[in-house]
Amino acid sequence: MSMAKPTSKPDTPCTDDGSHLMRNNFAVMICGLIALSLAGGVQAQSGHAPHTHGEGELSIVLDGSLLTIDVSLPGADVVGFEHKAKHEEDINKVRNAMASLLAADKLFQFQNSAACEAIEAKAKSSLIEGDEDHDHGHGDFDAEYAFRCASPSEIGELTVKLFEIFPSLHELHVVLVTGSTQSATTLKPNENIIRFVN
Repeated sequence: MSMAKPTSKPDTPCTDDGSHLMRNNFAVMICGLIALSLAGGVQAQSGHAPHTHGEGELSIVLDGSLLTIDVSLPGADVVGFEHKAKHEEDINKVRNAMASLLAADKLFQFQNSAACEAIEAKAKSSLIEGDEDHDHGHGDFDAEYAFRCASPSEIGELTVKLFEIFPSLHELHVVLVTGSTQSATTLKPNENIIRFVN
């Protein structure tokens, strides 16, 4: 399936601003808050800490034809370290990782019949000087995506390729919100497909 890649300036690959899209879709914002709340509950019930090496967080909201995805990954699993990137080699690793995170069509694969197109993508990391300070020395990578699907009822399932891009990941804790339905699941390298229930 051919999907449009999010555009970004070469010198600032992580500053794509999708805020206007979110402002224009109040329902998605509300659903996102519900998803984050549910994610916190799932973590508390399962005993997962907010930041655990090898484990990432994935929140998905489908509202009409708009599907948004929020991703949070530990720095150790993305670039192999969690300290501030001050040397050129470390800075390049972080920037390359963020560029990989911007390649939405390589990270998420939809069924062809859903005709989903990536329209927004942005990524940031607390490992880059100038970004928000990471808490207790645990650096993270965060990314946000928006897809427009011509036939959202045909999505059926979503294949997540993050395990292939960042092989030290072994679990992704997922919260899925579709309309009035909320669910939570855990993905693993050999179980990387999210199924949507219409």
